[in-house]
Amino acid sequence: KTKYKEYMSKSLEYYEKYMSLTDYSLASRFRHAEFLIIAKDYVALEKEANEMKKLDKVNPRILRYLGYASYENGNTDNAIKVLSDYTTNPANKVIGRDYLYLGLAQLKNATTTPTTPDVKPVINDVLFQTALTNLRKAVDLDKPMANDLNDIGKKYFDQKLYKYAAAIYEVAVSNPNSKNYLYDNFYLGYAIYFENSDKEPAKMDIVA
Repeated sequence: KTKYKEYMSKSLEYYEKYMSLTDYSLASRFRHAEFLIIAKDYVALEKEANEMKKLDKVNPRILRYLGYASYENGNTDNAIKVLSDYTTNPANKVIGRDYLYLGLAQLKNATTTPTTPDVKPVINDVLFQTALTNLRKAVDLDKPMANDLNDIGKKYFDQKLYKYAAAIYEVAVSNPNSKNYLYDNFYLGYAIYFENSDKEPAKMDIVA
């Protein structure tokens, strides 16, 4: 682990040297993109994916990589566009992580950034529900995707957006084998409690 960055940097350097001495064919560039994903170099990945997207007969999975990179680089609008295009095309083989990144990008767009710490973010409920649908699809297709929802739910919980935190945790606990299963259930219960603690029984939001 202590050598990870050093070795990743060296391996990318060697692969790029290989490309310069051989060719920049689609196959070579696609393998380069896959190297960049492993290395988590999302800036270089987004650049490579955008260049490959311009070429004819490019592997459609490059849209997946472009979507991932766009999200990681904060370009959520582009992430939503390309991943929506990719996941709605019946010719593409969609995996759970495609829906996960699409849902995460939609969550980002659904949640405003408050100007001061004491102000709660405003949530676009329609977009939040769309994001939630995609997160469910992610976990339905690939159960371990539930592991990635723990931190997301906690962000909403810490901002006292208990209704939304509970909705995220509900998806997370749909996988009983998740490494965060007990922790997620704990926060799901607390989120439901805090969301309803000051309401009359008839007005409670029964989340779970």
